[in-house]
Amino acid sequence: MIIKKGIKDIVSYVYQSGDLNMEYFSMARAQQGTQAHQAVQKDYKKEECEVHVEYAKTIGEDEFLMAGRMDLLLKSHEGWTVGEIK
Repeated sequence: MIIKKGIKDIVSYVYQSGDLNMEYFSMARAQQGTQAHQAVQKDYKKEECEVHVEYAKTIGEDEFLMAGRMDLLLKSHEGWTVGEIK
């Protein structure tokens, strides 16, 4: 059996916490968030933004395929930093 799942779904499940509160949501805030994201992203190299990731693992007779995109994937002497998982 082949099982496909997005990286974002897996990470969201593993690290789920908090409470979604729609009280602060508005279209203006969403647009501001997009603008801020673009402003931050322009300061990074192209290869650091929108990085495609894929991983396959076979366990027994089952094959697990995981794929997704990461923004702001940065390597430093301390390790890796991921800005966003899509």
